[in-house]
Amino acid sequence: MAEEGAVYVRADIGRDGALLKEFRRFPFPGKFSKESEMFDFLKTSFKTPAKNLEVSLSLPDTVAKTSMLEFEELPANARDMDEVIKWKSAKGVFLKPDECSIDYRIFEGEGKKRVLSVVVKREIIEGYEDMFLELGAKVQWISIHSFNIFNLFSERFGHGENPGGNFVFLVIWKNYFSMLVFKEGILDFYRCKEARKEAILAEVAHTFTFYTGKNPDGRLKKVYLLSAGEDLTQKLKEITEITVEPVSPDSLFRKGEILDIAGADPLDILCAAGAVVSP
Repeated sequence: MAEEGAVYVRADIGRDGALLKEFRRFPFPGKFSKESEMFDFLKTSFKTPAKNLEVSLSLPDTVAKTSMLEFEELPANARDMDEVIKWKSAKGVFLKPDECSIDYRIFEGEGKKRVLSVVVKREIIEGYEDMFLELGAKVQWISIHSFNIFNLFSERFGHGENPGGNFVFLVIWKNYFSMLVFKEGILDFYRCKEARKEAILAEVAHTFTFYTGKNPDGRLKKVYLLSAGEDLTQKLKEITEITVEPVSPDSLFRKGEILDIAGADPLDILCAAGAVVSP
């Protein structure tokens, strides 16, 4: 899903990236006044036979509240631990736990337990699930764009392994950026920030300063950059003073010979293809 519309792909994932087998775009006719209008539009537009189809869905980072939570201890009982994490996750978005769809992953290290938490309004998730159910399909996986792109990048880079070391994976969209910082190959920090196009680099610089100030001993070795449009490699080098390696979206997917992807945003394609590899 994107601000301007939806992208549908069917893809096979291998060492050479995602091989697109089918590609379709559904540009939105304009702004929708409510989400139900968007779902109605997609239902009438999505004419691919969907019976028994399993769908992986990629949503913009801005739809979710994603954060790294720290706990001194977590309950040993799985049910109690689940309730504690979901309560703290919902508290950060000022919603009741039953109003949220919450997923999380626990990371161990340095005596504390760190939890990556992703929170989306339940009504949004249920809207997509109900829409595809009416089409005869089942939503098996929902995640956010930056994680799906990173998963695709990880498959291409190291055949399923993170590059390792301390590095940054940065995706710059038209009106926001997502920054993932990895420490010894494990996710240590995440931030998504909306900003006007001309202000995005200033926000990226602020985020780098914030992270390095909090982690003076965690020297970052490289930034892997994906961006829509302008090549920002040199400007980022000046901001970060570390190696910046641009990643071409085209290097992460291939298309079947008869597919026409003219006019499509490569980042939108990566989000959809990355959702395929995520499960």
